[in-house]
Amino acid sequence: MAKGDNARLGYQSSVGLAEETTFGTKVDSFDYLEFISESFKVDRESRKLESINTGRSFIKRVQLNETVEGSLEAEFNPASDFAIKLMKQAFGGTVTSATQASSDILHTINVGDMESNAGTSTSSDVKSLTFQADKGGTVYDYVGCRVNSFTLKAEVGGMVMMTAEVIGKSGSLSSSTPTAVFSDIIPADYLGVTFALGDSLGNVSAETVQSFEFSINNNLDGEQRGLGSRSRNIIPPVRREVSLKVTQRADTTTNYSQFLAETISAIKITMDTTQTITSSTGSETYQCQLEFPRCYTKGPAQPEVGDAGVLSYDIEYEPISDNTTTAYDVRALVYNATANYF
Repeated sequence: MAKGDNARLGYQSSVGLAEETTFGTKVDSFDYLEFISESFKVDRESRKLESINTGRSFIKRVQLNETVEGSLEAEFNPASDFAIKLMKQAFGGTVTSATQASSDILHTINVGDMESNAGTSTSSDVKSLTFQADKGGTVYDYVGCRVNSFTLKAEVGGMVMMTAEVIGKSGSLSSSTPTAVFSDIIPADYLGVTFALGDSLGNVSAETVQSFEFSINNNLDGEQRGLGSRSRNIIPPVRREVSLKVTQRADTTTNYSQFLAETISAIKITMDTTQTITSSTGSETYQCQLEFPRCYTKGPAQPEVGDAGVLSYDIEYEPISDNTTTAYDVRALVYNATANYF
């Protein structure tokens, strides 16, 4: 058959993730997650040489810098090791894991520098990720990957969605044949989402919102290269930005007053699957909580009138950290059955 006479199909695809303790060195032990879309790819810059050659046509061309980039979108599942390891890399810090009284495991995911993040004195720092993408039967490996931006969001009537934008070191065809195994737990949806706000994390009250969107942007520097290689040498994170937006019906002036007064609020968002953890001796469920201890309300916090219907506004919060070594702008608490993520 000639090229193009056959076809590969998207439903035959899978994406696997593994943690690298050496930047850019493939690890062949993968976790898998059902996904909506992925766009991992290798690209190279090309240049036609401008040399004068007695004619009007270019006669020489070269390939230069290689880039590995891509995105992934999936329903968020706190029971999935793929999802939690992806979040862990995006946050860049340590993970502490503790068995609870009912035998479920609480994992505290902290923010950090993507370098010094070993969970215990005997575990290793996770420097980057390997992604293995089976694209309808053709398998590609992408190594030295870091998460540039990570987003969780939900709205009424939908699932909690997770998206990640990734930058990597290099990519190649793989000789492996993936065997994808997925969690039996159904991902979180809007019915398990609660939004709570107060003056401290220990004193928050539930509020009614119609949507939320949390993003962490690591501002990775993807232009650090060296002579003798097409690939990136390092992918350092610069200043981290954390953002949070919610949509809420406009029924009071509280948000406007908090905006004017520069009030600091604490916010907790829970994404609960409502399914009991398999190892639990009680009724604990697979869930993830996002905690923001210090949030400013970003203006204008006033509704716009465009029709005769219900007024609402999009409120943007600015989470920031305190000026101490143990402070954080965001952290995640995950309850599931995995022993640890060291």
